[in-house]
Amino acid sequence: MFRQLSFDTSNSDVHIALVEDGTPLSERVISVKDATAATARQEAANLLIPGIDRMMSDAGWKRTSLDCIIVGTGPGGFTGIRTAVVTARALSQALRLPLYPVSILECISSALPGTFTIALYATMGYFYLAKGSSENIVSAYVSQSDVAKFVENHPTIYADERALGEFNGSSPALSQLAAKELPQMTNIAVQQAKFAWPRVSLKVNAICERLGQSGVYNGTDRPLRQDKLHAELCREFPYDVVVPTYLRAPSVTLKKTNV
Repeated sequence: MFRQLSFDTSNSDVHIALVEDGTPLSERVISVKDATAATARQEAANLLIPGIDRMMSDAGWKRTSLDCIIVGTGPGGFTGIRTAVVTARALSQALRLPLYPVSILECISSALPGTFTIALYATMGYFYLAKGSSENIVSAYVSQSDVAKFVENHPTIYADERALGEFNGSSPALSQLAAKELPQMTNIAVQQAKFAWPRVSLKVNAICERLGQSGVYNGTDRPLRQDKLHAELCREFPYDVVVPTYLRAPSVTLKKTNV
């Protein structure tokens, strides 16, 4: 058995999933209620660790029985993305676990057929766009006037609710493009775990074969620092290279001062 913790806080909700051998065993979306848009992302960030601990306790899992962490890296809200990545890196470092990053664009792409363009509304007439296939994605932060140029030979556009409203609005730059609604994802953490599993399991199988191990997890807590499999996986998927996928520059800048 190979146990994975997957989570995402790129929007105002907290998405968490516990996955075993690629199969979701437990999932939860924690919605932030009675909060303004400005405070919702911060409140969601505060609920991440308690939500993880509660789910693992309910499932009878301990942190020391985890094999891998999967984290959503955005793009999305700055606060949410930073919280998810910092939390994932801290857990990965403390528990000596491999960390696998998945962008929300990769996550969505895994549920789409063939080639496509994904459009997520960012802010003030800008979009997070991705085109290609689930195995080869090009992404960018694009203004509505440049969307058509970015799309080029990928006419099938899948848009989230806010972006779809922009495409169906009065903008001349967008009205010429056909867009359809994105497939609904009940839990982003589940979908990103499904995206990660074929890639992680490929490395797991290769390492186990090289080490002469027939199993991955024996159902008991183990000293991770002595586990050759995890040591190899941590080299394949190191925590310290995982960074947020912002795509756009921060909306605030530090004021320059004379020293």
